[in-house]
Amino acid sequence: MSKKKKAKDIMPLLKDEPITEKHIGILEENLQKVPGAGKKGIEKALETLRKLKGAKKDETVNWQTYRNEELKFEFKYPKELDKQFISVVSESWPSWPPKMTIGIDATETDFMCEENPNYKDESGYGERERVKINNAIYCVTSTSGAAAGTKYVNYTYLTIKNSKFITLTFVLSYPNCSNFGEDNKLKKCEAEQKAFDPNKLADQILSTFKFISQ
Repeated sequence: MSKKKKAKDIMPLLKDEPITEKHIGILEENLQKVPGAGKKGIEKALETLRKLKGAKKDETVNWQTYRNEELKFEFKYPKELDKQFISVVSESWPSWPPKMTIGIDATETDFMCEENPNYKDESGYGERERVKINNAIYCVTSTSGAAAGTKYVNYTYLTIKNSKFITLTFVLSYPNCSNFGEDNKLKKCEAEQKAFDPNKLADQILSTFKFISQ
């Protein structure tokens, strides 16, 4: 197989993997090693990689907007989760749109998070941990309860934005996948719950937060 052919074979992988500096670095390294005839394919792959890496998809563009006229802030949130099994709770246990509260003035030195793997409050048992998502620091508390074969998880994210303490709260429901029996639906349910990341959802919502003018 020629080096030119290898360069062309790289392109289908772009659909399935996130573009990273590592991918670009490997191609740049290979570009220096191949003879002139093989450079064109690698240069084309590099150009495509750089374009894809720069064109970051905005998943919030079609989200709903919540606006608080009294406190003069707004944020965006998905009308519902694009999931088959995991869902937002908005009826029997209203929590959607997510609740956001504005606290006192704060700086990074004021941020404290007392981590606790055995956290407990009125909503149930869970944990509290400090997490970093896309360079933002959050104190995340998650507690859960169950009813009728479904687990309800209450998530609270505390962070600092615009020099204020900001708290985001929402509840999600997770069905007991074993209720679907030993079939394809059970496997899909388990795979969805394993892949789902509530931290990503919270970070996306909080990234849209902003104060609005008077």
